[in-house]
Amino acid sequence: MINLSNIGLFLSDLEKFIGAKNAILICASLSFFIKLYIITKLLSNTFKHRRTHTSLSLLIIYICTSMIADFAWMIKLIRELFLPAMDYRLVLFWIRIAWAFNVIQAHSLALFIESLIKSKKLIGLRQKLYIPITIIISSLFFLIAITYLTILHALQKFPF
Repeated sequence: MINLSNIGLFLSDLEKFIGAKNAILICASLSFFIKLYIITKLLSNTFKHRRTHTSLSLLIIYICTSMIADFAWMIKLIRELFLPAMDYRLVLFWIRIAWAFNVIQAHSLALFIESLIKSKKLIGLRQKLYIPITIIISSLFFLIAITYLTILHALQKFPF
């Protein structure tokens, strides 16, 4: 018979290991470099064939924006673990840039899935409505990332 207390202890230890900042840094770094490898392979095949499909372009955009989020995590965790004297504004800048690219990532994923399903034109009426919304929201995040760099410590809050 399985002892439930042993399973509970195992799951507790597993949660502590997976939730450790060192483990998250390793996972984010691995994710970044695996995505970098995939991007280089996709781009090398694209340049060999000299033809780009819409689906491939959207996949590349999705992976690149995901890499920016991984990079933001890496910078945040490197600061917390190894370089606590690093200026927090740099970390905050990359986190906010990752917000903007997260919006672009979500839209490119939606377009990518739609391009796989539909063989007709990709930009329909719905996408003509969503593209300006995506541009506005990501532009606001870019604007916030560039203009609000006055926070010096992680404990300070965003002005609004």
